[in-house]
Amino acid sequence: MSKAINKICVNVMIRKSIYFRRNLCINGVSTKIKIIKIKNKAENFIYDLDKNSTDVCLLLEHTSKIILSDLKTDLDVAGTDYHNKVLVKGKLLANQNNFINWKNQGVKNIWILKSNYLKKLFININSTLSTKELI
Repeated sequence: MSKAINKICVNVMIRKSIYFRRNLCINGVSTKIKIIKIKNKAENFIYDLDKNSTDVCLLLEHTSKIILSDLKTDLDVAGTDYHNKVLVKGKLLANQNNFINWKNQGVKNIWILKSNYLKKLFININSTLSTKELI
């Protein structure tokens, strides 16, 4: 499975089809973290995200629910509204069934980052996660 994920990531980097041209921005400041926008089959990208050597995060647009099981590592997850404000933070735990339903909290987009990145990047409730820098 890990080889398949690495191959997908390499193909994505070559094609740049679902990579955003801009990097992840936190509170209007750009980082070096690339964004992969996921439309369907999110599980294929989420598994082994921590083993990917490049700094990437996953963006699941227009969704507030995810169900995952059999993750190999813990991952950080944040839910934002359409104004890019972080409403909810959490963790996806390894070797457990992970079910997130943040519809009642107003979540419209889910961001999945490598383990401990929420803490490392100082992402808190009411922070802004987006694809655009403040001008």
